[in-house]
Amino acid sequence: MYLSQLDVEGFRSLSRVSVALDRDVSVLVGENSGGKTNVIDALRLLTDPVDGRRNLYLDRDDLFRGSGCGQVMLRATYTGSAEDLAAYQHAAGPDLDRLLYTMRYIPPGPGQARGQVDWVAGSGADPCDPPGPPHPCPPGQANRLR
Repeated sequence: MYLSQLDVEGFRSLSRVSVALDRDVSVLVGENSGGKTNVIDALRLLTDPVDGRRNLYLDRDDLFRGSGCGQVMLRATYTGSAEDLAAYQHAAGPDLDRLLYTMRYIPPGPGQARGQVDWVAGSGADPCDPPGPPHPCPPGQANRLR
């Protein structure tokens, strides 16, 4: 199983971007201040560090400054064999050929100190999926993949 696509909306300099990743090696190439580091930071926010010590968190300053919906959406799409994906059926897309995890960050409102972070797995994690209720990640399931 591997991360095959990273979708980012409303994060720092990235209004909306979709990055296709190769099974073996992917290389980000671009101009200075083109958003390469923001793509890497989005990936870091979606995954747990190897040493288990997180030092990167979303906050109000991470919101895209242009017009938009005022939230950050990060989506990871994982692809693999049916055998690889079987343990994560709660996150399977409608065709059971991919896993979807979406993290949404809504900044704090007036009088609030922290924003809200929601994780959604499977159908409902992708706006292109058929309508239906979103499936919040079962306790501990998001960490199994990250």
